[in-house]
Amino acid sequence: MERKFHTHNTHWLIFVAFMEANIDFARGKFTGIGEKKKNRMLCDDLANQLNLAGLGVRTREKWQNESSMKKEWIDLKSKIEQKAATLKFVQQGTGGCEETTKPLTDIELRILGIFDSSCFEGTNNPER
Repeated sequence: MERKFHTHNTHWLIFVAFMEANIDFARGKFTGIGEKKKNRMLCDDLANQLNLAGLGVRTREKWQNESSMKKEWIDLKSKIEQKAATLKFVQQGTGGCEETTKPLTDIELRILGIFDSSCFEGTNNPER
């Protein structure tokens, strides 16, 4: 029986660096002719970089499906955005309560830097 594969912290560091270098890929913004091929090539490149970490070799399909890094990436991004929004809310408060939310880590800040800040900061436009 094949052993279950676990994503290592080293994989996440490689993954985040790759996403920083390929912002459109990280944001899922591929449209137009030839973009599917470009997306597949980037997925292959990412899989190769993850395999070079020396923590196991997997195909692009296995990185995408079995380790579910795409789902983990979406979930992680969502959790970090929520944490950033909570921190901003607490910082804008009037005080009088103990801050219980831990500050963002370096890797969380790097991930937030990939995405538009309105995702977690909101906009200054009043509701109508």
